[in-house]
Amino acid sequence: EGLLSSCLNHLDKKANSYFENYTSQIITTSHSVVIDFYEKAFKEELEREWGGEFVKNLAVFDLMENYAKKFISFWNQLPSRLSIQHITKGETKNPASIYALNKEMIKNTKNECKFWLQSEDSLLEIIERKKLTDFLEFFLGFMNNIYSTHSENTKLYLPIDFIQAWSLQKTKASFQGGLTAFRKYLLQMANNLGAHVVEKGLCEKIEIHSGRYQNIEVDGKNVSSPALILGSSLSCLSSDFCIWKGKSFFHHLKTRPEPLGWRLTLAMLIDEEGLLEAMPKHSVYQSLGAVPLEIELASPGDYELDAGKSKLVFLRSIMPFESESLEAERQRTMVSRMYRKWNELFPFAERHIKKIYPDFRSKNFQREFSEIFGFVALDYMPLNLRVFSNKTSSGVGSYSGIEGLYVATSESYPDLGSLGWVVAALECVSSQAHRQAHRLGIAGPFG
Repeated sequence: EGLLSSCLNHLDKKANSYFENYTSQIITTSHSVVIDFYEKAFKEELEREWGGEFVKNLAVFDLMENYAKKFISFWNQLPSRLSIQHITKGETKNPASIYALNKEMIKNTKNECKFWLQSEDSLLEIIERKKLTDFLEFFLGFMNNIYSTHSENTKLYLPIDFIQAWSLQKTKASFQGGLTAFRKYLLQMANNLGAHVVEKGLCEKIEIHSGRYQNIEVDGKNVSSPALILGSSLSCLSSDFCIWKGKSFFHHLKTRPEPLGWRLTLAMLIDEEGLLEAMPKHSVYQSLGAVPLEIELASPGDYELDAGKSKLVFLRSIMPFESESLEAERQRTMVSRMYRKWNELFPFAERHIKKIYPDFRSKNFQREFSEIFGFVALDYMPLNLRVFSNKTSSGVGSYSGIEGLYVATSESYPDLGSLGWVVAALECVSSQAHRQAHRLGIAGPFG
C-alpha cells in the first residue's frame, strides 16, 4: 500500500502481487521487539517487554491506526496533487501538506493523544525525564529500521517523528526475488512502455550551457534530451565528468547534503541449520552512544547464486565519512566488532558459517577489502553506501538548480529515507511534463 507500489500498479495491475510484507526486529541491550504491521500485535510486544502500565501511559495506540491511514493516503495521493487538474481546479478535499494533515488530525484527536502531534519537546528529553533509557535505545533502532538513516543529534526527534515512522513502516515490503529481480522488472516495464534502455552504456560526460542542461555523452556519442534525471551524487557535476560552458545569473548548482557516514557490509553464507527458524528478514541492534548494527537475511537466489540450503546474512554498520575510514585496517576493526556483536546475539550460528566476505580473519584481508571498499577518495563513494542524517541533512529536493537537470536520489529528501527518492522521481517527471505541456499547449501529466 506504499507510494512506489501504488505508482507501479497504475502501469501494471499485477504490481502489488510482486511485493510481500515482512516483519522486522529491534534488539537493544535489554529488550527484543518484533515490529508487526498491526497496532494490536505491536502493542502486545511492548506490553510483553515494558508492561501494560507503561503502554497505557504512552497513550498512543488510539491515535496510531487512524493517523497511519491518513499519512499513507497523503503520500499515495502525491501524483494527483502534482497533476494539472488538481492545480487548476484548486482541489482542497485532502491536506496539501504534512503540516495541514497534522493540523487536521489534532482537531479530531482525543486530548490525551494530542501530545504526540503537537508537542515541541524533544522526545529524548521526555524519555530521560521518565527515566526510560532502555526505551530510547528501542526508539533509535526503530527510526533506523524505517529510514535507513542515522541522527548524530537525537535531541532533534519530536514525538510526531515516532508516529510518522510507525505509519511508514506499515508500507514496508520486499520485492520477490530481491533487488536483482526488481531491476529486471523495472527494465522490462520500461521496454514495454517504449523507453530506450541502454543496458551496458557508460555515461561519460554531461554538458551544461549557461545554467541549462544540454546533453550527455554515452559511449562516445552525444545524446540530446529535453531533461535529465540524475541518479548519482551532485558531486559528480563538480568534477571532470561535467562540462560547463558559459555563465548564468539565474541557475546555480545546489549544495548537496554532507553524509555523516557510509555503510560498511560483511556478507556471510550460513547453513540454514545455524539460523533461527523464525528469524526476521531485517533486524537492528541498537545501544546508546553507538551506531546501529543492521542484520539482513536473504536468499542466495536473490543474487543469482546457487548455494543449496544456505542463507545469506549481511551485517551493516556506519563508518564515519572521513578519509581515514578508507584504510583497510580501520575497516577490518569495524567488521570485527560487527561480527563479535552478531555472534553474541546468535551464538550458535558461527559453527555453520560456510564463507565470509570480506574475510577479516585472513592474513590477506587487505586484498578482499580493497576489492569491495577500495575507493580512492570519499568523492568516489557510491551514493547507495552514503548515510545521511534524517534530522540535520537538508536535501536538494528534486531540482538540481540547473534548468532541465533533476535529482532523484537519497540526496533529495534525506528526512524521508527510502521514500525520498520515490517522491523526488515523481516530482521530476511531473515538472518536466508540465514544461513540455506548456510549450505544446496541451494538458499536463497524470490525467
